[in-house]
Amino acid sequence: MPKSCYFCDAPSTSREHVPPRCIFPEQKDVPDCSNFRNNLITVPSCDAHNSEKSEDDVYLMMVLVSYFQNNEAAQNQITSKVTRAFVIDQTLARTVVRNLQEVKVAGKLQPAIELNEDRFYRSLELVAHGLHFHSFKSGATHPYRIISSKAVQLEGPHANEWNLTRAKILGMADQLLAGLPTLGQNKEIFWYQLSPEVNMSHVLRMCFYGAFVVIAMCSPTIET
Repeated sequence: MPKSCYFCDAPSTSREHVPPRCIFPEQKDVPDCSNFRNNLITVPSCDAHNSEKSEDDVYLMMVLVSYFQNNEAAQNQITSKVTRAFVIDQTLARTVVRNLQEVKVAGKLQPAIELNEDRFYRSLELVAHGLHFHSFKSGATHPYRIISSKAVQLEGPHANEWNLTRAKILGMADQLLAGLPTLGQNKEIFWYQLSPEVNMSHVLRMCFYGAFVVIAMCSPTIET
């Protein structure tokens, strides 16, 4: 096992699943008993970037499965793992389903929740760093900027401007990643694409449960 954590310079004490293992359904919860926890990606990690962030991992999973256009695998997660977690921890339920409301998407009303943005994007940033370590066999030397195609600004003086900028960036990422292979052993749950590195920069696309798409950009020009 390499001596250093995938995210920091601390000594590694274990291996972290990328994405977190809880995102992949347990076999007992899958109607046809498919094993979605087979051949998962792992990277060396310190405790702070593995076991100590387990509650953040669960939060990330619950936000990801909640998207209304996800596939059947996400719905199975909701009716099994998520339901059990909500029964056990009502505080967790209130944390995830925060400010539930309806918003109009493509002319139809759809449920929306208020994100804990710091927690959500930080969790996805760690996933991006883990995939970087797995792909390049070393930690990223520059930060990742996370943009989610499903997270929009509904309020604020600059909400419309930000949403337009987000859409433009996502469109550019689509062009850059077009035709590149999708990677990952359990693509019904998670797959990713990684662009070639140009001028020390590259783009990573992650897709969860068939519909929840996230773009991660790594570049020396991104500020921390």
